[in-house]
Amino acid sequence: MDAIRFLEEIGRDQVSPADYAAAVAGLDIAEEQRQALLDGNHAALADLLKARPKMFFGVFAPDEEPLDDEPAEDRPEEPGETER
Repeated sequence: MDAIRFLEEIGRDQVSPADYAAAVAGLDIAEEQRQALLDGNHAALADLLKARPKMFFGVFAPDEEPLDDEPAEDRPEEPGETER
């Protein structure tokens, strides 16, 4: 199991620090990744995995009005509205 799958699995249940450390010890991963997991160092783990340092996830309801600072080209076209 790699570090990503481990985090997916371990995130499903609450585990004690001792159980977490034992689970990390049993992984077949690079020592640097293991240490980052044990230290809770997400930035180091992201670097080691060549991941994006920051991500954003958002959900917008379809009937929501666009924000004022949203560029016009990103706004959904209203029914009956035509582009100029």
